Amino acid sequence: MTDDDRQVLANRQHPIIGVAILCDVLRELDIDPGPVLAESGIDPAIVRDPGATVKAAQELAFIRRAGIVSDVGDLGLRAGRRHHFTLFGMWGFALAASPTLDDAIRIGLRYIDLTHTFLRWTYVPMPQEPRIELVEAGRLGAARRFVIDRDMSACVTLLQDLTGNRQAILGADFPFQVPDERDRYETVFGSGVRFGTARAALHIDASRLQVPLPQANALAASLAEEQCRRQLEGHDAGSGTAGRVRRLLLDRTSGLPALPEVAVAFNVSVRTLRRRLDAEGTSYRKVLDQVRQDLALQYLDNTSLRIDEIASRLGYGEAAGFCHAFRRWRGESPGRWRRRKN
Repeated sequence: MTDDDRQVLANRQHPIIGVAILCDVLRELDIDPGPVLAESGIDPAIVRDPGATVKAAQELAFIRRAGIVSDVGDLGLRAGRRHHFTLFGMWGFALAASPTLDDAIRIGLRYIDLTHTFLRWTYVPMPQEPRIELVEAGRLGAARRFVIDRDMSACVTLLQDLTGNRQAILGADFPFQVPDERDRYETVFGSGVRFGTARAALHIDASRLQVPLPQANALAASLAEEQCRRQLEGHDAGSGTAGRVRRLLLDRTSGLPALPEVAVAFNVSVRTLRRRLDAEGTSYRKVLDQVRQDLALQYLDNTSLRIDEIASRLGYGEAAGFCHAFRRWRGESPGRWRRRKN
């Protein structure tokens, strides 16, 4: 394991799905994945066990080795096109049963830790052209392009599964130079592909966000989200330090604790907690910001709490601070969000 692996992955476990899909891609290329799995420390026998998990560091090693033995530039795109929602269990079911595409994106990102991504996903709801941004959680080295390509392509596959077409996709940004396989990118993402951008992003047609999804079912969506919540609660070590911090924040009903209080709960120093979060490519401020956003949406969508009451529960001294943060998260005021949703 390289130093990069240790910084990015810590003790995380991933579902076996990502490894199994890449094995299928290698077989399509007439490459036996067995030796590649063995070289990466993965027992080939577990690949077909749907309940199996693999160390994320081993998966990353497998990705790097697969890239070397295949010498195929679009390996990530090929893998991503196989990521249909049916492969993701309850997480995929929760997306499919969501009322709208906007709801599916929100649910998907809330429980993204149940998947095998190596990236941090963020929804940026700009009024005219919202986007989903994907940022590296740490240095991925030689696996960087594969991971970005796979997750971006998987996102397109999921959007097509959910809506029945690709009309919601306006374009895609990639943070690396134009590859030799540019035509393959245009086949997957359409003509609006850009390279050399600051970060990976998928641009969404705002007019499609509120269109009802074909398989929408309110009861099924609610049950699926509850199952996702329970699964995430049991994800502990696989979620890393950031996941543990997130769970602690969500479980506190008497207000969100400050960093020193979280460190005490974990029986570590503030400095150690900061260092561990930094090694995972995040910080307490970033985790807290995401938790506040998730809780804000729950309060606005499911309660009649006043805006100032929500602000207080989220730890803001006054409603103005909460309103400013909410505009940054969702591109509109919390009051307008609630009126539009209700």
